[in-house]
Amino acid sequence: MRTFKGKTVVITGAASGIGRALALAFVNEESNVVICDWKKDGLEETVRLIELAGKKAKHFVLDVSDRQAVFGLMEGVLKEVGPVDIVINNAGVSLGEELLENVPAEDIEWLMGVNFWGVVNGTQAFLPHLKTRPEASIVNISSIFGITSMGRNAIYSASKFAVRGFTESMRMELTDFPNVTAISVHPGGIDTNIVNYGRHKDENTAKATSDRFKEFARTSPEKAAKVILEGIRKKKGKILIGADARLLNWLAWLFPVRYSAIIRKMEGFWVRKNKG
Repeated sequence: MRTFKGKTVVITGAASGIGRALALAFVNEESNVVICDWKKDGLEETVRLIELAGKKAKHFVLDVSDRQAVFGLMEGVLKEVGPVDIVINNAGVSLGEELLENVPAEDIEWLMGVNFWGVVNGTQAFLPHLKTRPEASIVNISSIFGITSMGRNAIYSASKFAVRGFTESMRMELTDFPNVTAISVHPGGIDTNIVNYGRHKDENTAKATSDRFKEFARTSPEKAAKVILEGIRKKKGKILIGADARLLNWLAWLFPVRYSAIIRKMEGFWVRKNKG
């Protein structure tokens, strides 16, 4: 996709973080942007920032886990805005770091509803239409935790591995539709509010998770958005964001079984170094 000018882009999870940065990046490319999120205040702030840049964006309050609402979004966008060229299933949530047996079932269902079913819903709603476009992309935001796993993050990792497998399978199904590119995105530590908006057992767990996240979140949302746009432009099937993501991807490829032990040693070294 050599140019984004005049293309219509639908972005979920656009109230903050990578979603907001993507919206601003695309309007600067003169794209028609449709943004969605369940957080109305944050969504309206993204709209305000877009308007400050002298641009406009259509916005919808949306819970991506609500399948009927997502299909309604698709119908509304096609009716009110017109044909869609790029869909970015970016909405995502997190849980506090916790042993698997201590994670409540309702939290598991909530996270999977957004992180996995949100991607499925967005893809199934828009894919038939994207197949009719001369050139289109469906972009699903996974994580480096969709390539490697960490302890106390079993449910989050499960959702992100699921997004990766879902996207890779879809890519194979699109062999007869070379006009559509299916892309999985694997950010490393991105400085967003995903942890602050997550569900935690208590305030101490929330603070510990947030502090730990800040140690590793070294890439800005704006940098992540830039990498994603470049990957879409080059029709990459897999996009890695950040040196940490590239390193962990390499470790998983080189040591598919032993990478977890290596990561634990690296993690311990990092903690000791920062305490020292």
